[in-house]
Amino acid sequence: MAETAVIAPSLPAGSLRSTLTKLDDELLAASAPGSPALSPTKPSTHADIPSQLPSQPTSQPTSAPSTTKQNPSTPVLALLTHPNPTASSVAPLTTSDATFLCPHWNLPDSARRHRRHSSIAHTGPEAIAQTLADMRRHRTGLEFDVETAFGAGGGSEDVAVFGRAKWESGELGRRVQVPFAVWAKVDKGGRVEFLELVGE
Repeated sequence: MAETAVIAPSLPAGSLRSTLTKLDDELLAASAPGSPALSPTKPSTHADIPSQLPSQPTSQPTSAPSTTKQNPSTPVLALLTHPNPTASSVAPLTTSDATFLCPHWNLPDSARRHRRHSSIAHTGPEAIAQTLADMRRHRTGLEFDVETAFGAGGGSEDVAVFGRAKWESGELGRRVQVPFAVWAKVDKGGRVEFLELVGE
């Protein structure tokens, strides 16, 4: 079989030399210090990240509505222990037609002996305030030491209070103490509508 000779195209000597020289120049330029091609890549820092991120709305916890209920005995004890009862101070604690039943402690001992009934009713904040004030006026140093108080619940709260009442007795010339009990009814608004004080 006859061999076929492949003849490569010939380049002019001057053209090949100029091409190689150009490549050498490009390689030298690329390897020179400070060349952009070989410059190290700048490491990313936190400064590259935007410092101001979009503000996220913070949800504030909403407070649950208060379910705390006033103890029904609170207005009853406030009436008994008020140091200077007046119509204006009693009115917020009672209904307009509240009734106070008490054992004549609002009268002097001499007048109390001739009473046929053991107690008398006083109606309205003004009458109740006057009765409480008279009790303190005729029972010097009157104090109610409450031992226990509680409510029974229901639409109209029934309240019971037990303790000892103390005062200076003019007749006996000494300080006396007697047991007492209170039965009261308090409406849903926390105001006393009926109060009965029982004592010696």
